[in-house]
Amino acid sequence: QTWDAANLLITTTYAQSKQYNSSAKGITTGVYMSFLMLILIIWWMSLLEEVRRLVDWWVVLCFIPSEPSRQSFVEPQRDGSLEVKAVPFSLKVFVLTLMAIPRTIVVVWLAVVGTNFLISSDDYADLILNSVALGFLITIDEMLFKAVSSQANKDHIEAVKPIAAEHEVFKLCHCCLRLHLGPVSMIAFILSIASSYVWYSYVSPFGKYDMGEALSCLCQVEGYGCISAQFLGGRDSLS
Repeated sequence: QTWDAANLLITTTYAQSKQYNSSAKGITTGVYMSFLMLILIIWWMSLLEEVRRLVDWWVVLCFIPSEPSRQSFVEPQRDGSLEVKAVPFSLKVFVLTLMAIPRTIVVVWLAVVGTNFLISSDDYADLILNSVALGFLITIDEMLFKAVSSQANKDHIEAVKPIAAEHEVFKLCHCCLRLHLGPVSMIAFILSIASSYVWYSYVSPFGKYDMGEALSCLCQVEGYGCISAQFLGGRDSLS
């Protein structure tokens, strides 16, 4: 509570209402909106790496031959590395069923739920902590592999060269990369996703703007749309 000498009354400011409607760094200010958009951009960029890995898995499993041109599926190289020439069809089905499809579902689910989780944060500290927690979830699979797999298996996997797959559609991808459409399109996609989510979370019904007005009316009995302030004959705002 503070004494308002100009209006000759004691004013009570509620923390929840101030958190939303503070003129300096409230949730409804442009400062918090920009910070929220920045966190969402970083979150989607971290997801983009996982999406690229999934796309590589789907491309390899769909386009790599199921039968080798020679006798061996894996050919040792002179430098000690291993080159995968083909993947058996049964192994493709196994990897698709137990890895590619579930991992794709998890990534899509995590993208939607994680974005909504960040949007629901109403504090700078909570927003940072939640983004760190989501980043931890993405790296769980790598942590499990490093903890469970033996060093011999790790060395064996590192010895395998990147698996290559060929298809006519890849020629179009090379043309896009020459025009730098890949990075530009990805940046534009992430910016559009982040800005759309932030805009909708503020202007949608029961969004952050509506929540700020509701708290201002409920706690402070102020605001242009507050019927309590109209009944009491008070001012729209004490500031």
